[in-house]
Amino acid sequence: MVYSLLLLHLARLRNAVDMRDNPIVDELPAYLQNVYQFKQLPVYTINHPGNHEILKSLRRHLKNNHKQDPLLIGEVWVPDLESLRQFYGERDNEIQLPFNFFLSTVPTLDANRFRETIRGFEEFLGDMNTIAVLFDS
Repeated sequence: MVYSLLLLHLARLRNAVDMRDNPIVDELPAYLQNVYQFKQLPVYTINHPGNHEILKSLRRHLKNNHKQDPLLIGEVWVPDLESLRQFYGERDNEIQLPFNFFLSTVPTLDANRFRETIRGFEEFLGDMNTIAVLFDS
C-alpha cells in the first residue's frame, strides 16, 4: 500500500508545474519548534492542500481494487486539530487513521499538560480514530 501512495505522490510531483523550495527562516513558528528539524517554513511540504486529492484518489483505488477496505494510515504533521480533522475527508474518504503528533509538542513532562492535550483532541475529534504519538529524547 505504501508503494501505491508513493507512486501517486511521485506522479503528482512529476506533473507539477510549480515546484518550489520552502522559504528559509531564522526562527520557526512555535507550533513547529518541537517537531520540525529544518530552518524552513514547510509551506510546500507539510499539510499541502494537494495532498487531499492524492489521498482521495488512493482511498478510491483501495476501495475499488480490494475485496476488503484496507486501513489507510497516515503520518500527518499539521499545526492544529482542525487541519488533522481534514485528513479524514469530508465523507470519510481519505485517511482512516492519521497519526496525532500533538503530544510531542507538549514542552514539559507534565501529566496535567498531557491530560489537557489528550482531552482536547478527544473532545475535538469525537469518535474519529487517531494514533497518539509521543517521542522520547
